[in-house]
Amino acid sequence: MYRFVIRKNYLEMLIGLDNKKEKQTMDQLSKEGGVNYFHLTTVMRQFQQEGIINREQDKNVIKISLTEKGKKIVKCLREIKEILEVKPKKNNNNGGNKNGAS
Repeated sequence: MYRFVIRKNYLEMLIGLDNKKEKQTMDQLSKEGGVNYFHLTTVMRQFQQEGIINREQDKNVIKISLTEKGKKIVKCLREIKEILEVKPKKNNNNGGNKNGAS
């Protein structure tokens, strides 16, 4: 078992990749995600080593797309994000007194 820590903006970037119909360039991902291009390169190499993304070089441009494994991970991330975004209901039990008396 290994530990794989990902910052929130990279998680959002993976989800965003799944929403795109076309492969995205590293420059596009860097600008949209608000992350440093060189740090993004390191993270994307790690994602590639883990089999999460495909990196393809087209002339001087690197294009990124999700692998099938990456798409499965994004599906799980969406479910986790949805769970985390659910706000608990307020408990209006009049200060904890069951019969409502103060």
